[in-house]
Amino acid sequence: MIPDRDARKAWATTTFMKEGARVRSKVDFANVPKGTVGVVVAKDHTGWPIQWELPGEANVYGPGYHVRFPKPLVDWFDDWEAKRFLEPA
Repeated sequence: MIPDRDARKAWATTTFMKEGARVRSKVDFANVPKGTVGVVVAKDHTGWPIQWELPGEANVYGPGYHVRFPKPLVDWFDDWEAKRFLEPA
């Protein structure tokens, strides 16, 4: 169950989410296994982008999947999601 917008605002700011900090996923995401480490890229008014350090061949490829150069996988998290799904690495 996801709380409504007002309930999300009531959560305290997540202290470990600072630009350049390393975080670890507590759960599996699409293309991101549990325990994967990522780096907080920046902070903006909508949340934090996390660039994941994917193991081996688990890279996300460009349109058509014929591109040979892997793109970095970036996911966005707000305070509520960060507290629930991420931990300091």
